[in-house]
Amino acid sequence: MVLVVVAGVAGYLVFSKKSVQPGPTTAPAQTELVGKWVIISVEENSVQIVSEGSGAIIEFLNNGTYKASGGCNEMSISSYMTSGSIVSFKVGGTKKKCAKNIVEFWNLAKVYSYELNDKILLLRYKTDDGTEGIFNLQKS
Repeated sequence: MVLVVVAGVAGYLVFSKKSVQPGPTTAPAQTELVGKWVIISVEENSVQIVSEGSGAIIEFLNNGTYKASGGCNEMSISSYMTSGSIVSFKVGGTKKKCAKNIVEFWNLAKVYSYELNDKILLLRYKTDDGTEGIFNLQKS
């Protein structure tokens, strides 16, 4: 696409021509993710840090948004996108320090892939310090 800009500067018309490439397209949310998912466990570097019974859930909605509740921080309704096995999350909410055995939904911003097997959903993430983690969820 070619973009032409015309502007008036000090009584002169200035023309600028620029070639613009379309940006990346965003894929709609996967319908297979839609619904409530209960956190079964969270692992970091192959060590379970949160176990079943934490009460934390993620609910994926049809419109590409999700709600997360039951973790350490209060999370606002935010959006997610999928493309193949890649999922990305926008994350917003309170930002307080959490105990190690509490679900930390801020790590959703670090998720780089997901795997869905029947009613089990794995969200894989990597933190800034290199910690590898997995949210293990079950459809409720």
